[in-house]
Amino acid sequence: MQTRAGNIIDSIEHSNKQEKWAERKVTEVFRESNLCPDTATRTKFEVMQENRANGAVGSHEVHQNTPMSWSTYHSYKSACIPLAVFAKTEGVHNIYEITPKMVSDFLIKTVDCGVKLVTFEKNCGAIEKFCACINEHNANNGGEVQDFHRVIDDYKDSAREALPASDFTSRAYDSPAEIVSGLADEKMQIVAELQYTCGLRVSDACHITPDMLKGAELTVNSKNGQLHTVTLSTELTGRVQAVMGSEGQFSVNVDKYTYQLKQACNAAGKEWHGTHG
Repeated sequence: MQTRAGNIIDSIEHSNKQEKWAERKVTEVFRESNLCPDTATRTKFEVMQENRANGAVGSHEVHQNTPMSWSTYHSYKSACIPLAVFAKTEGVHNIYEITPKMVSDFLIKTVDCGVKLVTFEKNCGAIEKFCACINEHNANNGGEVQDFHRVIDDYKDSAREALPASDFTSRAYDSPAEIVSGLADEKMQIVAELQYTCGLRVSDACHITPDMLKGAELTVNSKNGQLHTVTLSTELTGRVQAVMGSEGQFSVNVDKYTYQLKQACNAAGKEWHGTHG
């Protein structure tokens, strides 16, 4: 679970400070709703019985606001921290301001990471519980109660078609050069080349400033704040420098790149394996 969450976080350009903020806030949300084992005031069975007595129908309603075991609590935190990181990078300063649109955009990123279906559905369950806590807080404080359930349910349905039931043995494309050449936009091609020839993560390949490129040596601040240096070909160095010369830096929207790469895969008749492939 931790490894899977890490893969999702890798697709979001963020700082260590933002990740620590996310971890702290996710903990606060679950504790405020008394769902953490050491803050729970009622047992899971008692809450389920109360929900049924209040007319709950279906598993989602019956399990609403039920406390968690320690193992479930840590698992849910692991699934929700990447969502909080994503929200923070989208400009959220108050964790309770997360919107269904943000959850929707985050789930798109999760699918792109190529997680297996069972992991995706488990994460959706955790996120749904987290969003129920947000609604509870907002309802108690005069805020807006939003429909997160519909958004999450919609993506669970679409994920059944898009995600594998088990892990890929390999996510590498058999002829990546064909996919790269299928990208019409020059900057998108450069990002794909950086991933293909230099092995860069998508977030590292999509944002390069002049101080990061010394001749053909590119140094990126990658996963867990680790500096990673790669050597670009002469041709690729020139293409990156040309963009920076006209725009001041090399910057590409990750979501737009992902979309165009997916379209290039479809055009080449290749199965979509995410940007890591």
